[in-house]
Amino acid sequence: MRRTFVYAALLALAGITPAVAEKVYVPVLGLAAADGSALPTQVWVNRAEKATRVSTTSEARLLAVDARSADDVYAWVNDGRLTQTPVIGSYDTFHEGARPGMAFDKGYDRLLVGAANVSDRRASCQATLFGAAHEELARIPFDVEAKGLYREDAAAWTRERVAAAEVTCDQEFAPLGASTTASDSTRVVFAKSTGPNGACNKIVVPVRQNDGSWEVNVEGVFHQASLADPKAIVCVRAPADVSASSWRLARVTTDWDVTVGPWWSKHPDGIHNMGYFFGNRYRSGVIGNFNGLGPGKFLIKNMQNVGMPRGLNTNVKASYHLENGKLYHTSYTYDASNKAAHTSLQDSNHSVLKTLDQGANPGNNQTLVLDKYGSNGVNDMVMVCEFGNYNSHVPGHPEVPTPGWVYGNLHLRFVAK
Repeated sequence: MRRTFVYAALLALAGITPAVAEKVYVPVLGLAAADGSALPTQVWVNRAEKATRVSTTSEARLLAVDARSADDVYAWVNDGRLTQTPVIGSYDTFHEGARPGMAFDKGYDRLLVGAANVSDRRASCQATLFGAAHEELARIPFDVEAKGLYREDAAAWTRERVAAAEVTCDQEFAPLGASTTASDSTRVVFAKSTGPNGACNKIVVPVRQNDGSWEVNVEGVFHQASLADPKAIVCVRAPADVSASSWRLARVTTDWDVTVGPWWSKHPDGIHNMGYFFGNRYRSGVIGNFNGLGPGKFLIKNMQNVGMPRGLNTNVKASYHLENGKLYHTSYTYDASNKAAHTSLQDSNHSVLKTLDQGANPGNNQTLVLDKYGSNGVNDMVMVCEFGNYNSHVPGHPEVPTPGWVYGNLHLRFVAK
């Protein structure tokens, strides 16, 4: 097989560490053109005003890069179209046990499915392949070495056309899927991974109301975070009366209660998650991510990035001293029609304590578009609500564990465009 070897720039790259560094990973799947020649992956790394170009080998591997963030790393396959390759940062991985979904290009000639293991331990994984009606076609077990990559050719497991897949691993991972076609010249399409960052604790379906809106109600306490059970995940399916592949909304309102637990002792001013709502993962899919910070900062903050280009978001914060053991009510509205988002922090009697306002840029004629996707065994998921952070804190990352925090009385309201 023809190979393009690593430039000397790659060796120099290892000695360049930004002031605030993040380890990011570029998957090189070892793709080939129609004539059998290798399709090399190329990488650009921004260093302030200077960019470093790296050309990798064409062998399947996971390339680790030190950068300020994943948004400073750009990678593509040299397939004649310079198809963008996924760059795996801290917000692009899935927690062990998650089952993210991937949808594939219909007209593929070859389909590769696998995973990148970004942990320090060997991972045991499984890919489940589905047909167009979400019928199961095959299950592919495989192992991935620490900081490694593995992929399988779907044709070795099924002769049926694969429309989607779910991948799960017992270590922190990122699912990988890519298809190639060679009708004209080779075209590469990477599948986008979607879904919750773990198994769904509860799956809900919005119910149509008399005023034409849809609502979800999860009454009472639905999560008491602990070391054994750190995060709650509520998965939202599309309403039964929405038959289109996408749900088009003017606005979404989320209301819920949080009893603030102890601040994490190792990093009390870190980000403690109060509520995280998204359609199809972190990049360009966050409807709202509301957090509290403790001693040393005492802040509340929210961010969103619906429809925005990679690396961009709107975020807002305000000084506020959240008290341990106190119940707070939060009401958050993402208003696509008016390109705005509004957060209201209230006490247990719903008296307003603090408000946060920020702009939004959803595109799609000022519409929030929630695409249906397959994950966790369902093929019409549209939104995920996550409460609390996992216990596996990574040094240098702002998110910290939240044992002792309590979440309840979730109410969601969806208004059609």
